[in-house]
Amino acid sequence: MNYGIVTRPFLLALILAVSALAASPVKNALKAEPQKTAPEKTLLFFMNPNGGPCQRQLSILDGISDSLAPLARVIHVKTTNDEDLPKFRQYGIRGLPFLLITDKRGKEIYRFSPGIQPAETVLKALKK
Repeated sequence: MNYGIVTRPFLLALILAVSALAASPVKNALKAEPQKTAPEKTLLFFMNPNGGPCQRQLSILDGISDSLAPLARVIHVKTTNDEDLPKFRQYGIRGLPFLLITDKRGKEIYRFSPGIQPAETVLKALKK
């Protein structure tokens, strides 16, 4: 028997079928990562980059950055940045370090007491 004639069309059909599956939107949808949405909350970190307590708070926040990411955007508001100074007045910040949680419109949700906050305290407040 000569299988050459039967085999070529069969191989061509097989190749086309596999190609169609590879481009299938169903398969691509299964591969796609879930869409990441921006967190609803923002954690404002009012700080003096040169101050020891602020550097300690920065270290704590850096240590929990993976846990913070899905809960809130973290924004550093610095005394050394002239563009940030109005935020200090807007929220009445007088002591550093200072952490504040806002909604996506900038409305204050939670105000921590001034000073260094432990990681657990920050995460607990963000999960409320």
